[in-house]
Amino acid sequence: MPEGGRLPLSQSEDAFKLGALRMHDETRSCRQTLQISLFFDGTNNNDAADNPLRDSNKRTHTNVARLFNVALDKNDQGVFAFYIPGVG
Repeated sequence: MPEGGRLPLSQSEDAFKLGALRMHDETRSCRQTLQISLFFDGTNNNDAADNPLRDSNKRTHTNVARLFNVALDKNDQGVFAFYIPGVG
């Protein structure tokens, strides 16, 4: 350990500390808010229309699938919805 109590900074740490890695032109930053909805269904459940066993118990759509079907999905506006079927 050095007498000063701290180890010397590496070049990257030193550059960051000096602000060399900060954005120089803040007006060119990429600012966009994404709204992402993820819908995970349970085991043996899925929203496939050709699957006769959509819900393994009731043979109907699950609440997760229903929520996905009414969720906003406007990719051009940064709004995304993804459905992940259950395993099985």
